[in-house]
Amino acid sequence: MHQLSPQDAQFIYAETEHNLAHVTSVCVYDPSTVPGGGPVRYTDIIAHFRERLAYNPLFFRRLLHLPLEIDYPYWVEDEYFDLEYHMQHGRLPARRNVPHFYSPALSPLPASCPSRRFLTASP
Repeated sequence: MHQLSPQDAQFIYAETEHNLAHVTSVCVYDPSTVPGGGPVRYTDIIAHFRERLAYNPLFFRRLLHLPLEIDYPYWVEDEYFDLEYHMQHGRLPARRNVPHFYSPALSPLPASCPSRRFLTASP
């Protein structure tokens, strides 16, 4: 168990529909870099993440808010961690409307959702 610093807690408390405080990134997987050639499959991306999970223990943690918010939240071990619960996969629309496809990443993360979410897309 590790308590959030005041600065980290500020990101949690400040996030609203009009003030996004979370970090979003977009990763592009280039099929030409796949060993042996071929497409980048969703299962390959999951395997890629799974191989690297041990390097960052934060992926296995979830936020715990105290009753009445009497203190800053804590990171606690998530005994039910499931990588695939944190990942979503879809296909890009025919018009390649990337901003529309990734609109979930551009909205606040509900408290009921995992604190890390990965969105992947296929052309």
